[in-house]
Amino acid sequence: MHKPVKISVRHLVEFILRSGDIDSGFFVTSSRALEGMRLHQRVQKLRKKEVESTGGVYQRELKLSTEYEHKGINFCIEGRADGLVIADGAAVIEEIKSTLQPLSRIENDAQHWHWAQAKCYAYMYALSHKIPVSCSLIYGHVETGEYITFKENYYFDELEDFFISLVKRYWDFASLEADCTAEAQQTGLTLSFPFGGYREGQREMAVAVYAAIKNKKKLFAQAPTGIGKTMATLFSGVKALAEGLGEKIFYTTSKTVQRHLAEDALGYMKESGLLMRSVTLTAKDKICFKETRACNPLFCEYAKGHFDRVNDAILDCIRQQTIISRATVEEYARKHTVCPSEYALDLSLFCHVIICDYNHVYDPKAQLKRFFQEGGDFIILQDEAHNLIDRAREMFSTAVHRKNFSDLRRELGRGHPLYKQLGIVAKNIRTFSKEDFKVKELSTILADFAAACEAWFKENQGEGEEILPLYFSALDYIRTADLFDERYTIFKEPDYIRLFCLDPSYLLSLEQKKSRAWVFFSATLSPLPYFQATLSDKNEQDYLLRLPSPFPRKNLCLTVESRISTKYKHRDLSLEAVVESLHDMIQAKAGNYMAFFPSYAYLSQVYDRYVERYSEAEIIRQYQGTGNEQEFLAEFHQNNEALLGFVVLGGAFSEGIDLKGERLIGVAIVGVGLPLISDERNLIMNYFNFNYAYIYPGMNKVMQAAGRVIRSEKDRGVVLLIDSRYSEEDYRSLFPAEWSGYHKLIGKEKLTDILCEFWNS
Repeated sequence: MHKPVKISVRHLVEFILRSGDIDSGFFVTSSRALEGMRLHQRVQKLRKKEVESTGGVYQRELKLSTEYEHKGINFCIEGRADGLVIADGAAVIEEIKSTLQPLSRIENDAQHWHWAQAKCYAYMYALSHKIPVSCSLIYGHVETGEYITFKENYYFDELEDFFISLVKRYWDFASLEADCTAEAQQTGLTLSFPFGGYREGQREMAVAVYAAIKNKKKLFAQAPTGIGKTMATLFSGVKALAEGLGEKIFYTTSKTVQRHLAEDALGYMKESGLLMRSVTLTAKDKICFKETRACNPLFCEYAKGHFDRVNDAILDCIRQQTIISRATVEEYARKHTVCPSEYALDLSLFCHVIICDYNHVYDPKAQLKRFFQEGGDFIILQDEAHNLIDRAREMFSTAVHRKNFSDLRRELGRGHPLYKQLGIVAKNIRTFSKEDFKVKELSTILADFAAACEAWFKENQGEGEEILPLYFSALDYIRTADLFDERYTIFKEPDYIRLFCLDPSYLLSLEQKKSRAWVFFSATLSPLPYFQATLSDKNEQDYLLRLPSPFPRKNLCLTVESRISTKYKHRDLSLEAVVESLHDMIQAKAGNYMAFFPSYAYLSQVYDRYVERYSEAEIIRQYQGTGNEQEFLAEFHQNNEALLGFVVLGGAFSEGIDLKGERLIGVAIVGVGLPLISDERNLIMNYFNFNYAYIYPGMNKVMQAAGRVIRSEKDRGVVLLIDSRYSEEDYRSLFPAEWSGYHKLIGKEKLTDILCEFWNS
């Protein structure tokens, strides 16, 4: 006998009865949850008044549950009926659906799947109360609030047969999921750490992660490069799941390379006997098989009939695979001709570890609603968590541009039904950007536009791909306007309005309350109180962990060149001194080096001056927007005599690259990494302080870049910090413990003397 399988009525109905194509209308319908909720409340209020006026009893949001055993699985099915009417000794279950179609066009179809939820609830209520139960399906119009009701009477045997048939059809999936869970728990309980022994600090981190999961806490962990953070967090998460401390693990990252590291860690555990399924989710635009993404069955064979084939595709993959990477998703999606993006999301229902982007957990536009709308006993592991704060600000911010609406209006032409509505939006954005502006006023106008779009989509199935971006932009603004409070600010420029989230901590904390435990970890999560305050509702009960570097301190030569000012006003004067320092660094020992700069402009100035003074044969540079990162890194061979790469701080080479041994023996960091001065940064500074807006984000970039050098216990290397501000307490106090004993150049000391002494020791 398997463990009981819990499933909601809604999931059971939608999973078993879905069929047909994916098209833009599918996504449009699912995006109006807020409007649908408001409509439900409006209709429920009216129904209560009507029912009670005739002596009946009305109850809204009625919780129902029942159990049914089939082939060794006990199903626990639960849900919430929209409404219940009790009158004259009988009951009526009401299910409310929102629509934008004119109510006069809606006809009753007793076979439509919309009846399915109501029939399930009617059976569950009749089973427990032993009275006659009928069903009503109510269609409410989102704009007008008016509604139309259809009623069907069923015998109890009919309801029972329908309900049991759904459960039996779900048995294949429930049985497979139960087998996978049993397999995962059995092998997880007996799993040993795959490397035999722990690295220095790795066991301490693993213990802290396990404690946070067990005690339902948040953990903020700063763990330097080399400890093995990915394995420590995932191993503890896997052991916790095996013991029943959690339902799923979400391993969230901001970069593809970290997802590969998580897959590798699970691969090592699989070699040690673990059988626990994982899936890696990829952004829809990246994994789409078509040259231009259009979720339209007229143009995409993977969208056409997707729901007719996807359930067989799920069974095939889950039965055969454990670590489901992007390549695996694509292989099975092609085999079964299904949309790879939607397919991966369905596979996640049957996996215990989900490797995904931050957006899948937090972003209102991309969040995995199937998990996080209600929440669950989830474990969230947040890799490179220092990146989350700025990402979160973007997730909860939005902007509208008048030009986008006026351009689409011109493209569609006067005869198009949306022509007038687009003009209204464009005119009001222009007006609001110049005059007093109220967030909700524009929200109302954009809501009218979105409703007009939806009505047009209903009448023109499979068309309007050029309209969708502005439709989604309008919905994004409406959603953000509902969140707008004192933690936001408004940017207004001619023909442009932006709602900018200064402090996302409250919105992040709301999502965090929906899961069991959260682990924020990074090599540069410093200072920890700053990240507590900006990434959550800072709590004294949060767990904090700071781990020292596991590598010998003598392997790192950290030198501060504080005799050079790289402040913006001094940059032209600094060029000669910076060039000289970089040249001295690579002359001390032949090998591969990187020099990090605060901007492409400053990089270009120093690069050009370096070429003037020395040969360009030994230097290469990063160019803005070229996307040639792999080609650039390929130049860093083990046997290079001398190579200096000029790159931008905070860019592709500041984190996530792993050039071990002789592939990188030193970095120079020019400047203190301060973000560019901007209106947004200054508003963040006014809301918090200068440290929060500039110094802390800047020093995190510096420490990330410095962390590229020592990647293993055998590595030796140099880090050169070039800026007079590194002598100031505000910056010096942020140096990690492994930077203790650094050498500060003073007077007429020569950098080459310090470096040569290190390399010769």
